[in-house]
Amino acid sequence: MSERDDDWSSHRGKARQRVSDGEFAAAGDYFTLAAYGAAAEGEITIPPLEAHQTDSAYSLNYYLQSTLCYRRAGLPQRARNRGSQLVHVAEDLRDSVVKYDAQRGLMEEIIGDVNVILGDAPGEHYDRALDYYSEFTEVFDMVKWQAEPEFEQVANFFLEACDAAGHDISRGEKTKLRVEDLEYRITYKQAHFRDVVDSLVPESD
Repeated sequence: MSERDDDWSSHRGKARQRVSDGEFAAAGDYFTLAAYGAAAEGEITIPPLEAHQTDSAYSLNYYLQSTLCYRRAGLPQRARNRGSQLVHVAEDLRDSVVKYDAQRGLMEEIIGDVNVILGDAPGEHYDRALDYYSEFTEVFDMVKWQAEPEFEQVANFFLEACDAAGHDISRGEKTKLRVEDLEYRITYKQAHFRDVVDSLVPESD
């Protein structure tokens, strides 16, 4: 075993290979390990505008990935267990750690994402995210936040899920979703994310 065989970046690579192979339960396990490892090495403060520290941001992505993988594997209870862990993390960050409304909006967005992945309604969480994001009236402000690693990783997860589902998104829309417009990302998810998830999970789930 090499020196880095058991670190979180190695688990991430193994998870992505399992997804490519259609082994979604194993992928969920490896994404879970990657999420735990990245969170352990990260800074719980997730400071804005300090992109040198991205481990905590990656952990958010990997929790989402593992939750979706377990659903794709037909393991709804494992998906709910992992999703519940992420909800607790996001609630703790929202209520006790992050300092800016944009970050609080992101935590609401993540909780809404988890609900949709689990087959539940997003509830008020997407609407709350919209409320937080609506304070940004300048494109520059949205671009600045979208460049932060935690925002980038949540956007990357969503776009990867859309790609896996064969959900066609134009280049312009991808730019808006990933870089330019946080409000658009929420309204787009409200319109499409349920269908994306439904197309990825077994009908018997």
